[in-house]
Amino acid sequence: QKLMLGCRPVGSSLLSVAAMGLRGDVLYSCGMSTSCTHVANGVGWYFAYEYSWGFVNNNDIVYRSACDTASTNPIYRLCWDTISAHGGYRCGNIIDLSSSTTYQRVIYHSN
Repeated sequence: QKLMLGCRPVGSSLLSVAAMGLRGDVLYSCGMSTSCTHVANGVGWYFAYEYSWGFVNNNDIVYRSACDTASTNPIYRLCWDTISAHGGYRCGNIIDLSSSTTYQRVIYHSN
């Protein structure tokens, strides 16, 4: 099974940033580690049920507090606070979206 995570402005049909991987890679548990990623399919994935979920470009460094605030290659970063259901914290280089209703989280899956 595969999962693709992405984000976009509400009303847009185009994703601002997206990445796809095997379900086990996309859901790789990093717990509350501030710097953990699991690199697969050219993407550094991280996940924790009560912290954050997202990705970075390949081996880019991540700094999770709870969401990723690092600045290298910002257009290839996505981070969602997994405690709230809003637009997430980061959609590419757009940040501070934790309370936003102007961005959507998008998840696609396939077998």
